[in-house]
Amino acid sequence: MKTINPEMSPTSRIRLLAGAFFLATLLVACGPTDNPASNGNPDTGETDTGGNNGGGNTGGENNGGENNGGENNGGDSGSGDTGGGDPVSLDSPVDFTVKSGGIKTFEFTWTDSANATFYKLLENIDGQSGFSVIRDNIPQGEEIIQVETSLHRAMFAQYMLQACNAESCSGFSDIAFVQDNADELVKTVGFIKASNAQTNDRFGGLLKDEHSSSAGMSLSADGQTLVVGAPGEDSQSITVGGVEDNNSRNASGAVYVYSKSESGWVQQAYIKARNADANDHFGNAVSVSADGNILVVGAIDEDSNGQGVDPSDIAEQNNSAGNSGAVYVFTRDVGQWSQQSYIKSSNSGGSDQFGQAVSISADGLRMVVGAFGEDSNTTGVSTVSATDNAASNAGAVYVFDFVDGSWVEKAYIKASNTQGDDLFGANVRISADGNTIAVGTQFEDSNSTVINGDGTNNGQGKSGAVYVFAIDGEQWSEQAYIKASNSQSNDLFGDAIDLSGDGNTLVVGARGEDSGNLNESDNSRGNAGAAYVYVRNGVTWNKQAYVKANTIGGNDLFGRAVSISDDGTMIAVSANGEDSSSPFLKEVEDNNGLENSGAVYVFDRIDDTWVQRAFVKASNPGRSDQFGRALDLNQDGSTLAVGTDFDDNGAVGINGDQTIKGANESGVVYLY
Repeated sequence: MKTINPEMSPTSRIRLLAGAFFLATLLVACGPTDNPASNGNPDTGETDTGGNNGGGNTGGENNGGENNGGENNGGDSGSGDTGGGDPVSLDSPVDFTVKSGGIKTFEFTWTDSANATFYKLLENIDGQSGFSVIRDNIPQGEEIIQVETSLHRAMFAQYMLQACNAESCSGFSDIAFVQDNADELVKTVGFIKASNAQTNDRFGGLLKDEHSSSAGMSLSADGQTLVVGAPGEDSQSITVGGVEDNNSRNASGAVYVYSKSESGWVQQAYIKARNADANDHFGNAVSVSADGNILVVGAIDEDSNGQGVDPSDIAEQNNSAGNSGAVYVFTRDVGQWSQQSYIKSSNSGGSDQFGQAVSISADGLRMVVGAFGEDSNTTGVSTVSATDNAASNAGAVYVFDFVDGSWVEKAYIKASNTQGDDLFGANVRISADGNTIAVGTQFEDSNSTVINGDGTNNGQGKSGAVYVFAIDGEQWSEQAYIKASNSQSNDLFGDAIDLSGDGNTLVVGARGEDSGNLNESDNSRGNAGAAYVYVRNGVTWNKQAYVKANTIGGNDLFGRAVSISDDGTMIAVSANGEDSSSPFLKEVEDNNGLENSGAVYVFDRIDDTWVQRAFVKASNPGRSDQFGRALDLNQDGSTLAVGTDFDDNGAVGINGDQTIKGANESGVVYLY
């Protein structure tokens, strides 16, 4: 088991190392025939040491004069006996700069080099790992290209340009440092607001702050589709693409779909429930399939008394089961969205809050739904839901499969140690392959500090737990009951969870954990927060890492939201109570000048060790914005979406004016 708290390399150190990495990686980046060190310098008459530099000579040529080093083995210079001739002089590119080219896009410009026919663009993504070619065969005359990038990976990136022709490649341009142009490149952060953003819409965030960090946003696998919920939105519309500006249904909720087209990011859809009512909070949780074409939406406080999949229209409109909750499924066909299904739990009851959390498999054929207010006192997994109400707010989870054109409830899941007020199902995640489910229960009270320990002793109130379920054939069963190794009261372990694509890596947030350092038993920083990484080998789970931020502050709430890449090698962890005041690309971790502005930390797994790679802030950090109350990574971790539902910016749409105020808790999502 590893514990980590690494130091990030400061900009000055990266700049000092740049020259060394430059020299060390040229051969790797460009190949020996492209490297001026091996091709020779035609301007000074240096010899080609290992091959021809555009001529037919193996002994080297003088640029315009006699052979500098003896007879010409291929004939007189320029004789053409072996296809030779003096190499054409190439200057290194000049005026090479990087600036913003739009959301998540760097734009590179330069002045063409004489006699060049094409160029190569090289990147050192983190300022440490070395340069490699990311764009080849850039035609002469373009003098401008745009490259989509991962901003959270490229905060310390360096870039160079090399001029080439059919004979050789020149030296390199000056290095363009991202950090040198931070004021300009901060504009590459996507700033996504609702098209009808208004006060208290809570776009991109949470509804039940004290209970859960259920996802208010979701990215498709390729990061080209973004779905954002706004559970506080007020319009009276009951259709997809309806009227947005009539606010007669308070907190009915809405969902917004954004997609990346050839011209950039656009809003593709504005989605409302077909039975939208005031205070339903449609959009409190969303999850989208890998291809972005199937969307699941929770409406935690929907009130109908229907039960099961697609109950009658009469039941759908009957609001006699207050806050029972519902889930809606929408599908996309050629860019058009429509509602496919309306789903209630099979034992739906008032205040069950079915739809508090939702998660869908990559193929869109299996989904899991949490109902943390469900009240039965049963334990384990069944195909039939219970009807008793003997354990108030114990919680339950439901699994649905899409079979022969319709959704079917396949499993009713309860904790193995069901207790009232545990809120089992406050957070749920299903692995991309659909074979593993994790359930977060941050109000669980047992005093166990091991995996699969005794869960019957309630000596640590709200310490929290995570339950893992796996399927064998058609049967789901509990595979692990996981407690933090330093579990204590009010740690809220399980408040945030996520699974890798194969379900073999689990990340868990515990925003109430109190350690001020890597000593798990230290409680010197109240609510500093922590994250834990667990790995599965066969059917056995073990803790791999105890993760803390580089700079640990009391009430930072590190672990508020978590996300993991599909391959399990990158995690993002938010700390929505973090206080530093610097904006993106100018981050100073220990500057506590902006209370509760929030931050996100990105870690990479190298072998079995987790290393902090990025400290990410909003492009316009604000006091009490709580940046990071929700977040999501796409499949390969190349796109990071961060929600800030307490944002009070008054802009609407995509990339509006970030300085406008006046719409408290309207919410915003940032794209990196």
